[in-house]
Amino acid sequence: MWEKGINMEKLVKINTSIINKGNPDRFSLQRIFKYFSAGYEYQVAGTWVAKPDQKPDKTRAVFDLDQFRCARDTYFAWEDLSFKKVDNPVKPETAIERVGKARLTGESLILFVPWGVRPKGKAGSNEITVLNKLLSIKNGLQERKINAQVLLMPADLYATEVNQYDPLFVAEYFSFVEKAAQKRGFIVKPWSEIRRQNWETYSKRAMELNKEEIQKILPYPVVESAKSAASKRSGYENAEDIEQSAFAYLRERICEAEIIEKNYQPIKISAVAKNKDNDVDRELPRLYIIPREYQFPWLK
Repeated sequence: MWEKGINMEKLVKINTSIINKGNPDRFSLQRIFKYFSAGYEYQVAGTWVAKPDQKPDKTRAVFDLDQFRCARDTYFAWEDLSFKKVDNPVKPETAIERVGKARLTGESLILFVPWGVRPKGKAGSNEITVLNKLLSIKNGLQERKINAQVLLMPADLYATEVNQYDPLFVAEYFSFVEKAAQKRGFIVKPWSEIRRQNWETYSKRAMELNKEEIQKILPYPVVESAKSAASKRSGYENAEDIEQSAFAYLRERICEAEIIEKNYQPIKISAVAKNKDNDVDRELPRLYIIPREYQFPWLK
């Protein structure tokens, strides 16, 4: 649809009837046309005009040539990602704009991937399978001239501070994941490092997020789900300790999401089920394109 009927001079002019063939993703088209400043011309009585004085016979979109190429690559990149989805994206309008910005400016598009710890046993093929899928996603975007970079974040402090896992065991597991991720060209930054680099922001926000404030921000089912998870994974048996662990987890998730959004303006590629991210991920745009059977690779 992007190649036929195009006048490839200084401007690209393409009939909307051609664009609309083949049932395109109208949501992404609208966003992309707006982001890349597409104009429109209208045919009235055989003449193309910018402002019709009656119902036009035809309409065509008008792009600057470079903008057109960026818009085309952004559309197909988003189409590739949408084809892989297993759940609807969250804040797709922001995600599309970030793909478009990366294509237009050449800046990196950060694909943010938090990674949990394996409770017991050693890492193996499940982890490698998901890392390879992330590499495929990165490569697919780069084929569309989008400089995608995977930022993999080992959730080390969730394991040690929230769930009371043995720090040596946690370090050994994440060492395996880090080496495998770096071998694939990924950036690896554990939450402990990101938190340390943003300590002033973190400590101020964490102080604000007491139990009452968290309950105002998050729906009741999200809080109860965190309590249920804490009873299974925190290592605590006392009800008060379990509740404190649950709120510590929710506090970290909120702080993490806000710090990551502020510093990286990423698209999150979630390796878990959508319900685990709801509300705690705040303003992060999120895609769910890891097949369900491969989600939570550290728990399989």
